[in-house]
Amino acid sequence: INTMDTAPYIDKNDRTMVPVRFAAQALGAKVDWNEEDRTVTVQDNDRAVIFTIDSSDIKTFEIGKKIKESTDTIDTAAVIKDSRTMLPLRAVSEALGADVDYKEGVITINKEASESIYDTVSVSNYQQLELALGSEASTIVLDNFSTAGESYGKLEVTRPVVLDGNGSTIDFGIDIKSNGVTVKNF
Repeated sequence: INTMDTAPYIDKNDRTMVPVRFAAQALGAKVDWNEEDRTVTVQDNDRAVIFTIDSSDIKTFEIGKKIKESTDTIDTAAVIKDSRTMLPLRAVSEALGADVDYKEGVITINKEASESIYDTVSVSNYQQLELALGSEASTIVLDNFSTAGESYGKLEVTRPVVLDGNGSTIDFGIDIKSNGVTVKNF
């Protein structure tokens, strides 16, 4: 049993707001906070959802052989309350592929186990690369990938993965930990 360290509440739009870590862990996902952008990424094996604090727009990424991006608008924005990032429970659950039902005061969330883990994922930009590194993919193909003129921090890779550049150009650093990265075709 997981216990929330901050109480959920109903917001002005009649949405149940819960601490992001609680919702993510309950759905088998992980959470990453970006202080600079004020974004929170919730990611499982085949999906990632990015919420921006005080924004109703969410970005969803379906991770398959290629990463598909979409942007949606929800009626309740992610907020920070009591030093915790609070998200609308239904929005984060459904964005990660779960079904949500509310009946007689009880919220039920059902998510089937994912079977769509890909060995190889193609990415075309830095944000997709970060998400692919968080997936189970063992090979990440940089497809028409270039960071020329862009400014990004270093990526940390903590498991074996092959970055296949296909002749792409990159100008950011990669921190290698635990024999993490093989780089080829640059």
